[in-house]
Amino acid sequence: MMVWATSPMMIVSVIYAYVMLIKIGMHCCVIDRDIAPVKFAIDMRYRSDRIAINGSWKYYALADIKFHVTEGQGIDFDGIMYHLGNGVFSGPISESSMLLAGGYNGMVPPVLVPAGSVPPHLREGRNSCDAHINKTIWTADENGTALQCRIPCEGIIFDEMCYLGTDVCTHLSHGFRTLSKDTRNITIPIIFGTKYRIELYVYRGWHLGVRQSTGYVDSALFCRHELVTKFNITTEYADVHCGEQHEMDPTWYTTGPVRNLRVVSKSVDFFMNQGEVELEWKPPLDIYKLSSIKGYNIFAVNARLAGYNGMYFVPHEPRNGWIKVKFDRMILGKKTYIRVTPTTVSPNCYNCATYGRSSETIKIRNPDINACESLLGQTPFCVSIADCEDVSANDRPAAVCTCPPGYIGNGIDPEYEFGTGCAEYNACSNMAAVRRRCDVHASCKVSPRNSLEFYCSCPCGFVGDGYLTGSGCKYDASMEKLKAR
Repeated sequence: MMVWATSPMMIVSVIYAYVMLIKIGMHCCVIDRDIAPVKFAIDMRYRSDRIAINGSWKYYALADIKFHVTEGQGIDFDGIMYHLGNGVFSGPISESSMLLAGGYNGMVPPVLVPAGSVPPHLREGRNSCDAHINKTIWTADENGTALQCRIPCEGIIFDEMCYLGTDVCTHLSHGFRTLSKDTRNITIPIIFGTKYRIELYVYRGWHLGVRQSTGYVDSALFCRHELVTKFNITTEYADVHCGEQHEMDPTWYTTGPVRNLRVVSKSVDFFMNQGEVELEWKPPLDIYKLSSIKGYNIFAVNARLAGYNGMYFVPHEPRNGWIKVKFDRMILGKKTYIRVTPTTVSPNCYNCATYGRSSETIKIRNPDINACESLLGQTPFCVSIADCEDVSANDRPAAVCTCPPGYIGNGIDPEYEFGTGCAEYNACSNMAAVRRRCDVHASCKVSPRNSLEFYCSCPCGFVGDGYLTGSGCKYDASMEKLKAR
């Protein structure tokens, strides 16, 4: 037989906890009952914005979060519980950011304690009332109308409610906040240089529904990058404004993205029937204070860094402030994606290149071309007198060039490697054929009927048909006798 050892104080606390739960439920119209599964589709995106304070602009980052019910439509619940976390304990948001939050309609301050972790006040043995007096919670009355009330917190009761397994209470003490049941979008100020995830529950009474989370949303915002590229602020001002207040968290990133990633020029390799492109970009503005950029990892789809195969690394060697790189082997008729990731570690940081931490991606259209038509800024593949036949994007070269009758060559413009153009054909210029057919003393004559043919003719003073297979060309002695007279 098992005997539980209890103290009078513990019994009183437990009884008091139940009494308080009942009182709270009656006061806030909370009915303690289970909830059927309700699921959301969640979309979280980051953006930067600014606000005028005392005549000057202040800049900050935001997370816009939207969600709607996908399963459990029509199931009633009291409210929504959420937590925005960045995976590391970053401390409270700065007072300046809180000031901005207070001046922006719809903002609520972020909670940066990781969801599910033990809050500092519990780790240190203090009761939750020290930091969580009068927690606000959304609920609903008997008619289903949303209303907001506060949970009284007296002595140790708040902790005791958590010990009794009231899930809503436990999550409130872990930094979660509540929303009315009809809320479907919120905007929360965040810190530059890190990424976040949102965790949601619906609740009824003291019970939670199914946990839902976005996972960590990448594409974090970086203070200097946003101010310079979006708001056209000078780099000097961005350095002053960002400073240590927006220092990035090296847990996620050691550098921001590159700037001004763009196409410099495009061309077509007609022999390979593939596209070529030259890109350029500027180095990132945001770099962790203990790091330096070693280079850039390149991840390309439907393109190859000229002269390389596989993973590509471009050293950090800017010229006039720009990095320039050429790509080739771009299949025409397909899109090309090129991602540039700054790295502060050794070349071929596979984790950075593959997963695109702090990356910029450019999409390039490669329409299938007609090689027989004149392309802007590029010499036509075939010379003008040649017959040109365009081929499919999978064939090589990009076109078949054929010289007209009476001309020789491959018809490709001599500006391209191996191009010989079309030259008027002189049958007698083929000396090998002439030597095989004509006598050594014979002369070669182009046929008047067909310029591709020739015939052999003996010069004056010789007789014969001029052909090696015929009578050849023999000296005519009678001509000497005529001269002697």
